[in-house]
Amino acid sequence: MAEPLFTLKNLTKTYKSGEVETPVLRGIDLSVEKGEFIALMGPSGSGKSTLMHILGFLDRITDGVYLFNGKDVQKMTDDELAGERSREVGFVFQAFNLLAKSTVIENVMLPMMYAKIPPAEREERAMEALRSVGIDHRAHYLSNTISGGEKQRVAIARALVNKPSVIFADEPTGNLDTKSGEAVLGIFQDLHEKFGTTIVMVTHELEAAEFADRIVRIRDGKIESDSRDHVKRTGGYYK
Repeated sequence: MAEPLFTLKNLTKTYKSGEVETPVLRGIDLSVEKGEFIALMGPSGSGKSTLMHILGFLDRITDGVYLFNGKDVQKMTDDELAGERSREVGFVFQAFNLLAKSTVIENVMLPMMYAKIPPAEREERAMEALRSVGIDHRAHYLSNTISGGEKQRVAIARALVNKPSVIFADEPTGNLDTKSGEAVLGIFQDLHEKFGTTIVMVTHELEAAEFADRIVRIRDGKIESDSRDHVKRTGGYYK
């Protein structure tokens, strides 16, 4: 049987400030298989974004077990974590995080520079990623001249360009109108269904979560429910 992509056992995270301790995650048990599309839901302060940051190697756990592809993440050095993050993970954020005065294709090529991809490959792979999200016709536009929905497509292309094992999307539709948001969610669904991309999406919007195959609800740092029993949406419609 194939190794799960993520395995979490009794995972905890506590932040410390002087003598004050603030527990955020309180014993998370979770297994995510390769190719799943999961929505993490919960109210503000529930711990869902902290969990995503831990899964994406942006933060460390306080206690428990975190295995990525069977490897114990706690035993990795900071440099090893940075390497895993560069090779294995793509991020899509609510605020897009594009370089305003760089072109669309320059923004998409940026992760390849950090990953030391040869320059000759960068433009070809960037255009391939832009085509996969339907925004290649904007390749040479400055990123501050395109719409919000187009910016999020560029952000998805940037997340895809290093061919990561998983894409983390943190409130990816939060700054978009309904039509643009549904288009972006449709792109995630296509990546998942056509290419088997693993997607972990943090959202507080049920309409967005319903595009995923599995909805994990977090409250007060614990998993409240973990279900595939929902009516799934696709392209703005239910199926």
